[in-house]
Amino acid sequence: MNSSKNIVIFLILASHFLFIAFHFFSYAADIEAPKMEIIDSIEGRLTVFPQGIIITDKDTKITGKYATFYERDNRAEIYDSVLIENPQFTINADTVFYSFREKTSRLRGNVIVESETLRIETASLIFEQSPNIVTAPTDVKIREKKQRLTILGKKGMFNFSDDNGMVDSEPVLYIERDDTTVVRSRQMILENRQSRFIAINDVSVQTRQTILTCDTLVFYTNQDYGIAQGNPRITEKENLLAGNTIEFYFIESAQSGHTALSHIKVQEQAHATYLTQDGGLLKVHGNEFFVYYEDGEIRQVNVFSDSLAYVTGTFTPKQEL
Repeated sequence: MNSSKNIVIFLILASHFLFIAFHFFSYAADIEAPKMEIIDSIEGRLTVFPQGIIITDKDTKITGKYATFYERDNRAEIYDSVLIENPQFTINADTVFYSFREKTSRLRGNVIVESETLRIETASLIFEQSPNIVTAPTDVKIREKKQRLTILGKKGMFNFSDDNGMVDSEPVLYIERDDTTVVRSRQMILENRQSRFIAINDVSVQTRQTILTCDTLVFYTNQDYGIAQGNPRITEKENLLAGNTIEFYFIESAQSGHTALSHIKVQEQAHATYLTQDGGLLKVHGNEFFVYYEDGEIRQVNVFSDSLAYVTGTFTPKQEL
């Protein structure tokens, strides 16, 4: 090889296996392959690895069944059963375009990122080795394994160094309990270390019969607890609850083992309009409401206010004809 290319190739033949070490002055990587072919083309000198390749670049290893190295651009194209491994996660894909200079991988086709807590699926992905960020510019699915959360969106990213990510184009979150809760917003942030996600702008939360709307929602996945702020409102058929802040809780039944919506807490300037069992319309104002659910329906509403110390009643939604 021409030394002016700043590349030195060492060939070691051992047990019919070829080891090739590409050394760069400003960056380094090792390549292992059983066979190589050098070709001069209009794109410059190419090195083809027809029987597979293993690239080790610092703590990242890339393998595939066929590869081409472009000497002029210091990049490799690797095809067929591509696997990227590093200490925090693995990536599977059909194809990867790897830049030795930028330490960046561009993956295409059936891309799956897998870590201990996350699984990310998309058609294309950009992986930056420093600082361990993956970005999906097209449709993406992020699944949080331990807390049973799935986020779908048109575009997203995850930073494995900081353990947080974001879906900022048409995100939809599924909180997978016995009654799946669906959250929609303009943007969603997943913070794994804090065990929470944040939905921002035009937020809607839908359970079996209840819809919550607000500006911002924070949900703590390890506690099954969420807090809605910014004009939060809950509607359930003709029933309406609103206040400055709304908190909602899921709970696991001791008898059935099922997890479902347990109760809602409405705080500060709380007000509600709901139907009583006898079909009457009741409007209530107070400082704080507690709304208790059973089988996805309102069973009891407790109201606290300055003027009326305690009011309790049992109410059910209006029955459909």
